[in-house]
Amino acid sequence: MKNVTDIYGREVTINEEEQNLYDYDNKKKIITYNARIIRNGVPTEFYTDYQETGTVDDIEERLKKWNNGLLLIYADMVGFDADKNDPNKRIKNAFVKFIEANQDKFFTKEGNFRKKFTVDERIIKLTVNMMLNE
Repeated sequence: MKNVTDIYGREVTINEEEQNLYDYDNKKKIITYNARIIRNGVPTEFYTDYQETGTVDDIEERLKKWNNGLLLIYADMVGFDADKNDPNKRIKNAFVKFIEANQDKFFTKEGNFRKKFTVDERIIKLTVNMMLNE
């Protein structure tokens, strides 16, 4: 458990082990997490967002950002059911490998997501599928 000040200015207790990456801005060095609120040592039904100083440098970690276009492409590739259609993470690993090899097409020099990717979704899917067949 960890005490944080959320983005609304409230002092709350969260379970840091269950936090999720919500957003980040490497240029400003701000990471926003979402986590369940703990009250009197008991998890509640409610979540909050809070920020920390830092950067997200690992590609797999960047892909955890909520509502990002690359994650949507991967989700589409696995029929929106990765547990069933990619249980050994073979597609995910190839997908991440492709993103790592082409970072400049998806991320700015600071590591933030580009507003528009310079690679078409069809090319991403085709290339990843070719990597799987090698």
